[in-house]
Amino acid sequence: MRELLLAESATLFICSMTERWDSGAMWGPYAEHHKGIVFGLSSAIDRICRLDRTYLADVRYSDERPQMPFPVIDRKVIKEAIRTKSTDWSYQKEWRLVSDSDADELLNAADVAEIIIGYESRKDVELTGPAASLKKTGTEVFVAYPDPQLHRMARRAL
Repeated sequence: MRELLLAESATLFICSMTERWDSGAMWGPYAEHHKGIVFGLSSAIDRICRLDRTYLADVRYSDERPQMPFPVIDRKVIKEAIRTKSTDWSYQKEWRLVSDSDADELLNAADVAEIIIGYESRKDVELTGPAASLKKTGTEVFVAYPDPQLHRMARRAL
């Protein structure tokens, strides 16, 4: 697939998203083992999906890999491959925002409704730079921590 895209001088930009910010299993691989941050988006997805060559796809979980004959001629086959993952990852409840647009910036600061900071980075985090600017404009900022009663993350406002 990579060779096909290179031959066509095409690039795909993929933003992986999840329905659940509170999944401890997600914070491990996707947020630098609780040292990273999570962005909660407003209704920006609707606006972004109206852009040319951009779409939102729910990930399909399957035990079988999508079959891709080479050379790949049908872009539908590529779309199917992009949205398919092993059933091992089904807990992620993932969505993918896919674009082959050369737009530099699909999200605007106004699209960020909240920022959740991983609890492992909290001791080092100072609310400066973009996070401080966003908080001044009304973006909510939280720190995540392991819920003491449930197998999930909880959060408190900063």
